[in-house]
Amino acid sequence: MKRTKAFTKTGQIKATDSKFTGEEPIWIKQDISANEVGAKVESFLPRAFSFYNYYLDKPDFFFCIYEFMITRPCYNKQKAESLIKNWPIESNFAVIGSMCRMASRGVPIVNRVCDMIDNALKHVRLTKAEAPAVNDEKPKRPVVDFDKIAKNKVQALLCELEGLIDSWTTNTATKIRKIDLSSTLDDLKTEKRYHEPILKWIKRCHDEYWEAFSGEDDQLVEGFAYLNKPALKSRIKALQEMFKAVQSWEKPKVARKPRQKRVQSADRQIKTLKYAVNSKEYGLESVNPITIPGSQHLYIFNTKYKKLMVYHSAGVDGFSIKGCSLKGFDENSSYEITLRKPNDVLPVINARTAKQIEKMVDKLTTKKKKANGRINENCIIQRVITNRGL
Repeated sequence: MKRTKAFTKTGQIKATDSKFTGEEPIWIKQDISANEVGAKVESFLPRAFSFYNYYLDKPDFFFCIYEFMITRPCYNKQKAESLIKNWPIESNFAVIGSMCRMASRGVPIVNRVCDMIDNALKHVRLTKAEAPAVNDEKPKRPVVDFDKIAKNKVQALLCELEGLIDSWTTNTATKIRKIDLSSTLDDLKTEKRYHEPILKWIKRCHDEYWEAFSGEDDQLVEGFAYLNKPALKSRIKALQEMFKAVQSWEKPKVARKPRQKRVQSADRQIKTLKYAVNSKEYGLESVNPITIPGSQHLYIFNTKYKKLMVYHSAGVDGFSIKGCSLKGFDENSSYEITLRKPNDVLPVINARTAKQIEKMVDKLTTKKKKANGRINENCIIQRVITNRGL
């Protein structure tokens, strides 16, 4: 199933009205009891439902369900496609689609979602097209005879060359019409091994004109008596050029378009990412790293070395993650800086825009260094900004 237009390449929802609705709700992991997690989930659900109902339509919810199902071992692609094509009226696709999206982004409701999908699968009614067929024989695909196609193309070209000879017969002048066989063969798009009939035809015509020109054959001399010596010579030269063109022709190499790499979804990109969930020393909690792919500005604090790492994306596609490394950041504008008083600086980062943060950092006396893009277990993902900003 193809990704719908509501999502970016990295799988993020295009929140075009984020000024009013806010960004997509993010689930933050915390070391709390099961009862507290349950209460947190119940308070999280209304916000998430409101956001998804605002931005997503029926095809978008189906895409969320499909993506969730193909990543679970208890389902497969066939089951997912069958459920989407034959969605039961009894099941609410918006609720299940929203909860599938939440579960894929880390909200601990996987079991609840699986129960809802299982219930929907029980009510699926297969269409005639999907019902098990009595006859398992597959219809045979028509066999394409490429050899015959190539020979027919060559035969059509020979007919065109015969027309050329006819024009030489009606026109007795020295100046004659010619055919650029190199470009004609390029358009023909046949292998060189099929060109033997063309060479034989050119040689036969050339020998006839040559024997008439040199006087070796009396019958040909009488047959071409309507042409003078310069006219015969021009035709012989044209046929020689045509023979060389066919003999030296090579099939042009078509430059292949570079294959575009498929952008992995955000949850797959962050699968092996190591980062610090929280820091009791500084009272910080990491935001969900699933928001990093496709975003434009990223602020990370290394609790071990007291370094603030500021990353700005190099283009509109934003960041991507490979393993534990950040990709797609601008090496010239991104940097890391040591904070002498982290408790005074870090709260400002969460409250200001990217431009205001830059002005605040410029006032610090410590020197900036080039950022390397590495993220480890000492790094708190403090803030992610999706808008371009700067």
